[in-house]
Amino acid sequence: GLEYRFVPEGPEIAAGDVRAVLQVVDEFQGNYLVASGSLPRNAPADVYAEIARCAGKKGTKVILDCPGKTLCDTLGKAPVFLIKPSLEELEVLAGCRLDEGGVAKTASALVRDGASQFVAVTLGREGALLAGDFGTLRVPTKHVVAKSTVGDLKGTEFRGDQVIRNGSQYNEWFGYLSDGLFQTPDEITGAPVLNVTTKPGDELAGLAGA
Repeated sequence: GLEYRFVPEGPEIAAGDVRAVLQVVDEFQGNYLVASGSLPRNAPADVYAEIARCAGKKGTKVILDCPGKTLCDTLGKAPVFLIKPSLEELEVLAGCRLDEGGVAKTASALVRDGASQFVAVTLGREGALLAGDFGTLRVPTKHVVAKSTVGDLKGTEFRGDQVIRNGSQYNEWFGYLSDGLFQTPDEITGAPVLNVTTKPGDELAGLAGA
């Protein structure tokens, strides 16, 4: 499959933009509403809380996936059905580093204190933990065989001492292998060379992945 990551900072928004969003939420007829991502520039710090309050008036359950600081500005101000912090984001809420036991304790406390009905903590390759009024459920990751060979690149890209090309590993190291010495100027013409000053007696190089 393909993976796309969108990380540029979003545009600035005005008060009218926030009102337009709340209007859409107010007209929304679904059972669940997902609010996800960091806030646009100039957005009120508690805008997710406002969205959750607006949705909650109609019984819509809000699922929140946002940075730790935004979680801090939202939780406790409006009813939230589920939050999905990463380990790092949960540590922002806790104000300290967390081990396995600390993750379970912090997530359970958020449920107990009414911050969210459920807390799903993603732990990277260590899996995830779900907390609710039932207690906690620890879910390990499944073993996946890594396959990082690049395919269908439709071109080769060089990045310093690394290369991305069809059939190679991603960002594979590459260099030159010596195939002997150039004997005449004619051999140099059109051949791969290490620099523009190559002359007879210098190495004849062939490009190869490391």
